[in-house]
Amino acid sequence: MRNFILLTAMALVSTSVFADVVKQSSSGICHDSNSSYYSRIKKSVDFESMTQCLENGGTPYKGYSYSGSEKKEAPSNGLIPKYERDMYPHWKDVDGDCQNSRHEALIAQSVSAVDFKTGKQCNVLSGVWNDPYSGKRFYNPGDLDADHVVPLKWVHEHGGYLLSDKLKEAIANDPANIIVVDKSLNRQKGAKPPMEWLPPNEPYQCQYVLRFERIVKKYGLRMSQNEAIEFSKVKNNVCSK
Repeated sequence: MRNFILLTAMALVSTSVFADVVKQSSSGICHDSNSSYYSRIKKSVDFESMTQCLENGGTPYKGYSYSGSEKKEAPSNGLIPKYERDMYPHWKDVDGDCQNSRHEALIAQSVSAVDFKTGKQCNVLSGVWNDPYSGKRFYNPGDLDADHVVPLKWVHEHGGYLLSDKLKEAIANDPANIIVVDKSLNRQKGAKPPMEWLPPNEPYQCQYVLRFERIVKKYGLRMSQNEAIEFSKVKNNVCSK
């Protein structure tokens, strides 16, 4: 009887431990038990936490929302460090295929097959892009910028400075946060949030605001109370048309 109780207890402990394992798939994606693919992954490298998996080169599964465990402690003086763009390594070749995240976006968002500058297929030469910000069509990638929907400076000033180095790189290269757009509009936007700037293409404004909101939630960023009120007003206005 004693042995049975001991074995039962061991089984419960074992079940509890393995339920918390984070699986890194062969493609390098980190899945916790909330991922819809978690139970389908049969071969994986296992980690104790998402943080450990991400810090060992993994990338989060689509839909993963970062929690406080992936963040650093706030500076003791309470001041936000001065923003430097290099704090958020961008246009990185995350998957090692020679295409950086800007060119990955150009490829993914072209509505036709793209042409490359060389046979290595690293840099995009031409394609067809429907810019959601302006509603115009473009053929030359030189006329386009890869815009961060949630600008990195805004990210930094709204809690991004507390993210680990790995997550700073993640938000700077996250395909969900990158849109290929008319470069003049990207520069007009700068680091402004939706309360201060919206794409002139009105039919896209609601989608833009909702996308901004998803990224903010995904990385655990925070608006002030006044900003949240103003954001809600903008959201209600553009999404009720």
